Amino acid sequence: MKRIDLYKKQQMLLFLRTKNNKKARRKKRKNEGKTASLVVTLTVPPNMNLDADFEETASFFIAIKNLFFKEKMHLFFNFANLKEISPAAGLLLVSEIYRLKQKSHSDRHRPSWVNGNFPEDEIVWFLLDELGFYNLLNIPRKQHQYEIPDVKFIKYVSGNILIGERLAEFLEKISLFRFIESVDFATSKKPYESLAESIANVLHHAYPQSQARKYPVLPNQWWMSGHINEKEKSVSLMFYDQGVGIPYTLPTTYFKYFSIPLILEPTDSKYIQKAVQLGETRTKAQGRGNGLADMVSFIKSLNIRPEVQAMLRITSNKGQYLCTKDGEKAMDFQHSIFGTLIEINVKRIDIHAEA
Repeated sequence: MKRIDLYKKQQMLLFLRTKNNKKARRKKRKNEGKTASLVVTLTVPPNMNLDADFEETASFFIAIKNLFFKEKMHLFFNFANLKEISPAAGLLLVSEIYRLKQKSHSDRHRPSWVNGNFPEDEIVWFLLDELGFYNLLNIPRKQHQYEIPDVKFIKYVSGNILIGERLAEFLEKISLFRFIESVDFATSKKPYESLAESIANVLHHAYPQSQARKYPVLPNQWWMSGHINEKEKSVSLMFYDQGVGIPYTLPTTYFKYFSIPLILEPTDSKYIQKAVQLGETRTKAQGRGNGLADMVSFIKSLNIRPEVQAMLRITSNKGQYLCTKDGEKAMDFQHSIFGTLIEINVKRIDIHAEA
């Protein structure tokens, strides 16, 4: 009998210990939730663009990621001081907040809390509203009376599948070549389909499963937008993904093509240039791998025409490549955008007026 009593006692102790451990784990998760509920107010910089204010803009996006993913803070965005934001910076801002909301919704131990106020500057508020910033993020919009004459904005579009078809539809909707006649992509396909395929090829390599990430991503997610300026006869398209970036999608065998010693680390802009020159990336699948080269070739073919001024700007991580009517150039920055941004602008020039 004593042995049976001792056995029961041991079983009871084991039961209590297990129960206490479960309580401790629940308490730990609850405390973790409490630490994550700390709210940090992020003041949005007064000028956000990827030109003169590139470093400040890029560092702001990095601060967002660090506070949310590493420090586990909830964020409140203060837009009160925002005076100017470029469409490209707006696209990156949309993608960042979209990712925060999606990631926080997927974590049951961490309730979603990403919020903010409206910009006080009416022009900035109008720009974000026209691009669909509040609609995409499910933020209730307010009424406004402001408008920009002769400018039509195409609202942000986001997705993670059917990028080729969606892009072709988007390009046709924005009518990228509306001010130019007889556009030829040097293929049997329509210009919209060919350009869409080129951009889709870049995305195809953006999210390799084997590549480690510094921050969580939404697999295969992309964002795009654009605008039309009837007065200037120009059309702009922007496309962004949060993938590993072009510098990480080149096969290691490409190192032999670099003219600098292998002991020196090539810059991101040099990687982009080489990707353009070599015209291929990691995957050798048929019909893929020439996205960057095709885009650059197309922009150059447009710029041959005297009445056309076309621009292609590729920003990937810390590097940037620019192709315009004046030629090509590349540059590097201190901060990374952690992804790839493609900007295309096609403008018709009145050569008779300039003469």
